[in-house]
Amino acid sequence: MIFYQGPSVLDGAPIVGILTGYNKKGSANGKTGRMLQTWILRSDVHPAVAAKDGSDYSICGDCKHRADAKTSRKRTCYVNVAYAPSAVYRAYKAGAYRTVEEWSLPNNTGSDNIRMGAYGDPASIPQSRWALLGISSRHRTGYTHQWKLQDAQWLKPYCMASCDSVAEYIEAKSMGWNAFVVHNHTDHKTRELLKLHGVKPCPSSAEWKAEGKPVVPCSTCLKCNGTRGSVMIAGHGASKNRIGLVTI
Repeated sequence: MIFYQGPSVLDGAPIVGILTGYNKKGSANGKTGRMLQTWILRSDVHPAVAAKDGSDYSICGDCKHRADAKTSRKRTCYVNVAYAPSAVYRAYKAGAYRTVEEWSLPNNTGSDNIRMGAYGDPASIPQSRWALLGISSRHRTGYTHQWKLQDAQWLKPYCMASCDSVAEYIEAKSMGWNAFVVHNHTDHKTRELLKLHGVKPCPSSAEWKAEGKPVVPCSTCLKCNGTRGSVMIAGHGASKNRIGLVTI
């Protein structure tokens, strides 16, 4: 269903927030497990086009994993916009989704876990619209690269500050955030520095598995809810080799 249609908090451009479910027999996403998914998209631009022309700023803000033609920065986001985001966008344009007012969740609460931002930054949507999904009473995960913005501070009890270096992690912690730190998969120095700061590996990551520990899906772990400490993970996805080596 559509839970938000309106201007982006980040730049005022038109965006849409869409909630989708999962296969009751399980989830096709082995990492996240069974979670309700939320997709944040430009409502007037196809996701693949937005990722190329920079109009994805409206939903991703200053995320370092966006492409930037001005600086020749290549996209390193693990989300392949040609797949799920494009499918959700096509369904939206075809009128497949009702609004939250037409199909409200029972008592705005529920036992289903929710992923705030399967694609897009939760900070781009007003707090009042997230409240319609009962995020205060649901188990959840979420991440925001907008953690320095005043308008995003309300997300601290719900989301992790997305960080890309030890320095960013330290800054986010000083502002009261728990952080989710991404590092290059070959950058062992950053990994060890983060360990010294008490940052734990993601329990559903390849690094966790390499240590001989049983992999735990996000729907079971739920550590990335903004309140249970900081987590790190090596860059993953097709663009993982383009994530920079940053140690400070």
